[in-house]
Amino acid sequence: MGITSRGGWTNVERHFREMGIDIRKTPIRVAGVGDMAGDVFGNGMLLNEQMKVIAAFNHKHVFIDPTPDAATSYAERKRMFTTPGTQWSDYNAKLISKGGGIYERAAKEIKLSPEAGALLGLSAKVVTGPDIVRAILALDVDLMWFGGIGTYVKASTETHGEVGDKVNDNVRINAIDLKAKVIGEGANLAITQRGRTEYGLHGGRHNTDAIDNSAGVDCSDHEVNLKILLSPLMTSGALTREARDTFLRLLEPDVGAACVLDNYLQSALLSMEAMRSKKAGEVFLDVLSYLDKHGLSRTAEHIPADEELRGWISTGKGLPRNLIAVLVAHTKNDLYERVLTSRIPTLPLFAPFLSAYFPAKAAERYPNEVTHHLLRKEIIATVVTNAIINQAGCTLLVQLCKETSAPLDELVVRYFMIDELLGGRAFRAAVHGLDYKINAADQYAALLAFEEVHRNLLRWWSWNETTWKLTAEDVARTKTQFDAAADALAAALDLTAKAAYDARVAEQVAKGFGLDVANALARAPLLREAFAVLTTVRDTKTKLEVAAPAFHRVGRDAHIDAFEEVLTTQIPTNAWERRFFASLEREASAVRQRVVGKLTVAPDYLDKNREQLGRIGDGLQMVRQLGAHALVPLFLILEDYRALS
Repeated sequence: MGITSRGGWTNVERHFREMGIDIRKTPIRVAGVGDMAGDVFGNGMLLNEQMKVIAAFNHKHVFIDPTPDAATSYAERKRMFTTPGTQWSDYNAKLISKGGGIYERAAKEIKLSPEAGALLGLSAKVVTGPDIVRAILALDVDLMWFGGIGTYVKASTETHGEVGDKVNDNVRINAIDLKAKVIGEGANLAITQRGRTEYGLHGGRHNTDAIDNSAGVDCSDHEVNLKILLSPLMTSGALTREARDTFLRLLEPDVGAACVLDNYLQSALLSMEAMRSKKAGEVFLDVLSYLDKHGLSRTAEHIPADEELRGWISTGKGLPRNLIAVLVAHTKNDLYERVLTSRIPTLPLFAPFLSAYFPAKAAERYPNEVTHHLLRKEIIATVVTNAIINQAGCTLLVQLCKETSAPLDELVVRYFMIDELLGGRAFRAAVHGLDYKINAADQYAALLAFEEVHRNLLRWWSWNETTWKLTAEDVARTKTQFDAAADALAAALDLTAKAAYDARVAEQVAKGFGLDVANALARAPLLREAFAVLTTVRDTKTKLEVAAPAFHRVGRDAHIDAFEEVLTTQIPTNAWERRFFASLEREASAVRQRVVGKLTVAPDYLDKNREQLGRIGDGLQMVRQLGAHALVPLFLILEDYRALS
């Protein structure tokens, strides 16, 4: 299946897509570690016909091809891959471009051609095999593809002894000397973790080996779970061994696609988490603090002290991608254990997750076996954990647990109920389906905005747990009401707000989104009030057509919108200020809903409090002048709101 390389290549494509390069159409220069007989290297170097492999090495040979013809070299690589037992020495020398060649890696003297010397940046006419290997590793190429055994790159602060791969000490380079724009780490530990950090901080695009080569392990899990699925049928005699094996081969394409999709979504998560860490990096330190108490070893994972991490955050770099990958992995492991021992695997809401895990052909043919799978709870826990972290990131649940007394598993259930109300699966599929059609940054921005709606609704729910009750069984019925509330909020916009709404739609369409996605993104700021509107309708016995305009009017005339706008400009500097910030958000939401409630039963309520509301508006104008350090004045303004009659 070549699944390990396919998964890693999906990640490579993402790196280039983020650079605005479609490597399916644009030739890229590639160097690598491995040979065409190797599973990861060989399969990887056949996944794209546009690449130009200019240099590679394995434990025995070095291969140099300064200016290869893409089509010719691809055909030769394919011939070698399909011929058992080949080495680089079996490459047809007649097809190598001028100045290239194949040499023994251990050679003491190699006479380089001018073309090879220019490619490798070596001025000496006679070099050794290790000289060439080091030069290949440091080549200025588009992609460095690691598919062979060995650790070839370390941090400049590490010694070779710390790496623990003595056989490659004489060829290993420092990450600061890497010039490849992108690295695909299909092999295990091709680069040390500190080396990855150094490479990433200097602009390199990469993941970790655990991310890039995870599809192989993922595929093994699918295979085992499929065999467990079919085992009862074999035991009963309903399915023979031959029939089972034939069926498994039939499922190979679907299993492969599922594994590649897992890599696709996980690499998308890392890109979005990197963006989040640049905007709000401190919350990742909260996650790190949580994980410190739940099994994470900073020493083993080579995670620097908080002071160094804060330095990266304060300069706008955010956290290195490889460190984010570690936080994500440990967060998933922790959440998986909690989900597995909770009620989640037994809830009907999550039954579709079990069926969706298996290829459609298997789920449709053997629905009873799927339902009674011996590892059904483990599968559901795995799928649920991956879904919520891949979509919402690794910080959401840690943040929410600080703001509510609701158990973590309850927060997970609420997230997926909200996702059903929002139509999350269709939205994400539409956005991901626009790869190569719109800018990757715009895709990420859309997905992040969608998750912010989740976060707002989850937080509102946690603030109103005693009054807002929604069960999984009520989701289908509530969706109709939720959609109606969203429609009412959009319809109630005044002319200025409606013009801004239409402009947001037009902006998203101009970026390449379809109308459905564009409208969903334009509505995102409104949806945060959907639960509040429905609560007001319920409590005041009024209609949506009355409650929705009241929310807008209160936001405008009671200056709640202005209050929240000023609040968003504040920059909490420590955990206590972040907690204070959250309490102000909660109270502002409560004030809005309280005033809306009064307005719906007393239409002259705002007029009766006009003078005091005017003073609040004046106060907010003064607070604006204080910049990003006005949390206490905002707290005092909330006191003024509480004094309203």
